[in-house]
Amino acid sequence: MVPAGEGSVQLEDGQSASTLLHDVLARTVEAFPETFGSLSIPERDAFRKAYCDWLPQFESARLSSQARVQVARFAVGQAA
Repeated sequence: MVPAGEGSVQLEDGQSASTLLHDVLARTVEAFPETFGSLSIPERDAFRKAYCDWLPQFESARLSSQARVQVARFAVGQAA
């Protein structure tokens, strides 16, 4: 990590942590429509403010799915 403005974490490539998390979760939701159904991820700017409310919905859908392990592996692979 590199120093960033107050309240922000920047990764070495200049990407913010919230942007990375948003991108990983958006690709995961898109890749597993049967798991996430109508759950849609907020746009990036809104996600930064709403992720603490949205993330439990994501995790609840993932944990309820027969594909929960595959979903987790996919998400980890997207973050690598």
